Amino acid sequence: MGMFLEECGPEFRPRILRIQLNRPTGPAGEVSSSAEVWQHADRDLDSLGTLSGSALALCLFLGAKRSAAELPCLVIAVGAAVRAGLPTASRATVAGISPLTGTYVDSQVGGGLGRRLAQICDALVLEGQCLAMKGAVLVINLAGSARLEAIPALGGLAIPERAKHLKSLFPQSSGLCVGSAGSAGVAFASLATLGDPPSYSGRGGLGAQLGFAGLVALVVEGPEPEAPAKDPAWAAKLDESAHLRARGSGGTFELLDAFAARGDLRADPELRSGFANTLARREACPGCPTACRHVVALGERRLLGRFSATHPLGQRLGLDSSEDQLLLLEACNAIGVDAGETGAVLALLQKQRELAGQPTAFGDVQALVIDVQALLRGTPQVHAQTQGALAFATSLGLEFKTPTSRGSAVRAVSDCASLLGQCVSVRGNDPMRVFPFLAENGGDRERLAELFAPIELPAQTFDPKVSLGKGRLVWWHENLANVVDASGFCAFSAAGLLGDGLGNLDDLAQWLALPGLVPSAEALLAAGASLVLLQRELAERLGEAAGADLPPWAQASLREPGMWDEYRQLRGLTDAGRVAAQARATIGTVGILSFGLRGLAPVNCERVAPSPAQERTPGQVHLAASGALAKALSGGAAFATRLPLSLGSLLREIATERPASAEWLWGASGAVVSVYRDTERLQPDTLVQDGDRLDLVLAISGG
Repeated sequence: MGMFLEECGPEFRPRILRIQLNRPTGPAGEVSSSAEVWQHADRDLDSLGTLSGSALALCLFLGAKRSAAELPCLVIAVGAAVRAGLPTASRATVAGISPLTGTYVDSQVGGGLGRRLAQICDALVLEGQCLAMKGAVLVINLAGSARLEAIPALGGLAIPERAKHLKSLFPQSSGLCVGSAGSAGVAFASLATLGDPPSYSGRGGLGAQLGFAGLVALVVEGPEPEAPAKDPAWAAKLDESAHLRARGSGGTFELLDAFAARGDLRADPELRSGFANTLARREACPGCPTACRHVVALGERRLLGRFSATHPLGQRLGLDSSEDQLLLLEACNAIGVDAGETGAVLALLQKQRELAGQPTAFGDVQALVIDVQALLRGTPQVHAQTQGALAFATSLGLEFKTPTSRGSAVRAVSDCASLLGQCVSVRGNDPMRVFPFLAENGGDRERLAELFAPIELPAQTFDPKVSLGKGRLVWWHENLANVVDASGFCAFSAAGLLGDGLGNLDDLAQWLALPGLVPSAEALLAAGASLVLLQRELAERLGEAAGADLPPWAQASLREPGMWDEYRQLRGLTDAGRVAAQARATIGTVGILSFGLRGLAPVNCERVAPSPAQERTPGQVHLAASGALAKALSGGAAFATRLPLSLGSLLREIATERPASAEWLWGASGAVVSVYRDTERLQPDTLVQDGDRLDLVLAISGG
């Protein structure tokens, strides 16, 4: 029995289906497939792989690397929550070695693939290359047999049309496809689902990995499993979460207001309303009441609208309208390139032209679309661009000024936890890999501190622009994100339930029911922490350079007290980011949590003393909100009361006088909304003065 496994009950063994693309077995395109159960001689790998999902994918790669075996091309794995059909759990993990960074990355993919694949296996392992039928479609049936099909009609089609054609040929199926960028080996090519419209994922170039295997698509064919029955308790909790209902109402574009409130984005109400006006429909995962997938209209065409996709294609490229940003996103989607990396490359291209005294495409969406399409030309002039932002910046001598981490583009943000999280994550630096949602969402400090117990939190932990305590936040969130992703459960749903006080980590462990894992908060976080150290081992074995956690452009901020110093102490790392031998020995035990705590420097957990009482006189504050909260505050943006007043008292007054807004402002666990004044995050005991303008933000970070 492994270190997290309970001492009773049948032992679960994940099922693995291996497909050898270079081993044809019959004239009809059949290729070799073989089934096995997961087991490994190393106890830690054996037990952690049993958790399934992203944990199993990691252990498959690390096990192969340790034994000097050939690494898989891709692994697609499903977790326990997907197998159980839990509401909101419909994600599969796609993992591989990134062509962009040379290290391990994984990505969460929806669209029904996970639920179909779970009927066949817990991990699909693709090995070798399809050379005899390059550009083929791999079709897998529910019996686990696989065949290659040549479909010439797919050639030249943009991804949305390619996905539609595949669905017409395989109506009872889910799968993934790549566009012309994946086939051409662009290092940041994406994967797309077969949805209408498709959803894109695979940061780090996993689309190029599928193309390298000689495939344009992978299809799992068979009847769709029955939709999971709604568990009344689950449904009630998900419906009760104010943050999840706000996400369903505003989609990820609510993050426009969050970034503007922090000062990381220019406030632009017209842009926010422009995206809202393009909404064509809302969709939810099976069994989930949160319809957070927002499909937007671009003329007669439809595409999935997400903040993380439009933001890098917006203001830094001079595109201030929702239509222009969506047009450029559509161009990225057509060939299948990651919008975040593409935005960084396009910004560098304009800088190169500016330095050369040439006209730029800044603010010209049609010219920028042409720049995206030029990535497919394969000429020496665009080669550095196709290798990503870091390679292109290096060719221009701008690598020390370009926000990248571990080889791919990141967001330059003022939020210390988000900055640290992007830089330390070793499975891809998408913010969702660490997801420090409690650092940004509302919630009373005492309630949030309960989730972190016994870790003490400095008084300024939840001030996003102060470095103190951010190593603790990121360490905790990274542990949690790893184990939630292993289950296949929705990270946003977990954030809403925990952040709104609708459950604690013990409850979450019970809900997820990871195979063999003791259902406790301690075991949940220890499993996540163990996975992080295995990820770091794999990164080192793949040749990642020492010091990768401290990219030059962000090093000064990361060296601030409470950032990298605190994170590496808790994680058991050297200053070069290597796992210390003593920390390595704690993998697979709950001691991995206490190991770093023993040497953690004491902090001041006392709050700043409240200001002396001031005479209160009639005044008013201006309230800025959007989405569901703006509708609830129908009485207008100005609120009159006697001031100064603590923020907590003010929120309770507003909730009393405008009852429709109460659920969005103050709940049983304290403040629901995050409040900013002049880009500063306010706490419940902060005094609000007459004339203050307060930005009220309900956004769940990430997306």
